[in-house]
Order: sequence, then C-alpha cells, then structure tokens
Amino acid sequence: MLKDLFRLIKILHIFLKARVDSDLEEFNLPKLIRLFLLISPWKLYSAKEPRGKRLKKALEESGPIFIKFGQLLSTRPDAMPSDIANTLKSLQDDLPPFPTDQATNLIEKEMDSSINEIFSDFDKEPIAAASIAQVHKAQINDDGIIKDVAIKILRPNIKKTFNDEIDALMLLAYLIESLISKTKRLKLVEVVFLLKEITNHEMDLRFEAAAANEFAENTKNDVGFYVPKIYWNF
Repeated sequence: MLKDLFRLIKILHIFLKARVDSDLEEFNLPKLIRLFLLISPWKLYSAKEPRGKRLKKALEESGPIFIKFGQLLSTRPDAMPSDIANTLKSLQDDLPPFPTDQATNLIEKEMDSSINEIFSDFDKEPIAAASIAQVHKAQINDDGIIKDVAIKILRPNIKKTFNDEIDALMLLAYLIESLISKTKRLKLVEVVFLLKEITNHEMDLRFEAAAANEFAENTKNDVGFYVPKIYWNF
C-alpha cells in the first residue's frame, strides 16, 4: 500500500505538471482540492497546449500501463470528450528495447539450450519494441529447410511491473471517482479492471498464438490471406 502511495504521488506530479488542473474547472471540486490547485507550484507550467495533447504527454511519461490506459480511453468516445479521445488515438507504445543479452538469456532459459543451438541465425537488433514484449528476426531449421521467423519475447519481470502499475492506477481511479462526483460517468475504475484483464491475456503469448492458429485455419481457403505459421515447439 505504501509503495502504491509513493507511485501515486509521482503520477500526480506528472499530471499536475501537464496542467490537468486547468481542465477541472467544470467539475464541482471539494474546497480543499480547489485551494490546493489554486496555490500549487505547478501553475508555473504552461497550459497553452490543447488539453488532449497535455494529457497524452502525461500518460506517455507515466509509463507503459498508462499508455495502454490512454489507448483504451480513446475507444470510449461515449465517456471522453471527442477532442481528447481523438488525440489519445495517436498514443503509441513504441518503447526503447530491453538489452539483447537479456532477451537471449530469457530464450535460453525457456528452451534449455544455447541460442546458437535453437536458431540458425538470430538478429540481435529488435525490429519492434512495445510495452509488453519485443520482436527479433531469426531463422530456424525446419526439417532441413531454413525458414525466417519472428521471435516475440516478453519483457523481463513484466507481470510484476504491470501489476504494480495497475494497483497504482486503480488507486488513482478510485480517488478521482470518490472526490469528483461528476467523473463517475467515466467509470474509470471499471476501465482499469478491463485494462487489467486485457493485459493479463496479452502477457500470455499462448492466447495470441492460439488466435493466430485459429485465424489461419479459418482463412486457409480465402484468396489474399496469409497468416504466419506458429511453431508450437518453441
């Protein structure tokens, strides 16, 4: 709980720095909060940029789970003002990749073999890196035939990181709904619960592999469709 509180304070600093206080005037805030915002040092920061752009920057600075939260909010034009929802649609979760030696160590641990025994070739530079995983090109020997493959690797300790951030985000959503009654229509706590369910599924790559397998089976006779093969032994 104490860790969540410290994380929450850090997050509040980021959002106040983005001057979200200037967008809260339409809400009937408690007097104590209004007084705090009135004398807060964050007023030294500019609020000239559009509110959607400022919120987008704050979400990006807060971390991967907040980026995903913003992406999810962008699909809720029924709950979010259209200008904010449209801006949040441009949120990307392209992030710096984690070190290649960590990626190879994770693979070798899972496969119980050295990287050179598993792949004919392994590209050390990732071709994509997002909030949950990153992707490397590689080649495998499939019954004497060399085939190009994409290797998707979960970030180290990603489940713990996400669960910690989700707890902080849940606390923030609960406080906002409790203190600002008008925000209850946004159903922020409900959105966070949905986000938790989605990310837990995304962190189990077997679901993604099974979905790709099923899609391949359903479209095998359709012209113009190609779904990459899943190598289940990996």
